[in-house]
Amino acid sequence: MDHFEIDVIEHEYQHWWDGIEVWVYVKINDSRMPYVLDWYQFFTYAIHTNGRIPLFNCQCGFFGCGGYYVDVECTDEAWILRNRYDPNTEKLQQEFEYRISWEQVKQVADTMIAELRTIKQQEPEFARFDPEYYANYQLWGQLPKVDE
Repeated sequence: MDHFEIDVIEHEYQHWWDGIEVWVYVKINDSRMPYVLDWYQFFTYAIHTNGRIPLFNCQCGFFGCGGYYVDVECTDEAWILRNRYDPNTEKLQQEFEYRISWEQVKQVADTMIAELRTIKQQEPEFARFDPEYYANYQLWGQLPKVDE
């Protein structure tokens, strides 16, 4: 299995939309993935759905400015990420395959939820997200059971 972890979670207030922007940087096998993880896509689709998903996004928040699609496969044994595709044309840009254990997926998800809770607690008037919405991610589909 490949090693999956959050490298850095950053956040800052954005004047242009009067809220907090959160950037989640990911490392797989000690190599930082280009662009930031789209945590909405991660929780809502990528860990429950097979298919091509806009999993990594530009820091500005507009998919197409940067970022890329990744083919995702959810099996009983692993969360599989394959290939990088252009955000506008879906043309193949890079071939890869990462097999990530569900235990690591859960660790990363729980770390992100904890960080989102902290941000919301520290700056509730500017946090435009509800971490509790994501806290039940394991119930949203056929996510394999992870032993605690």
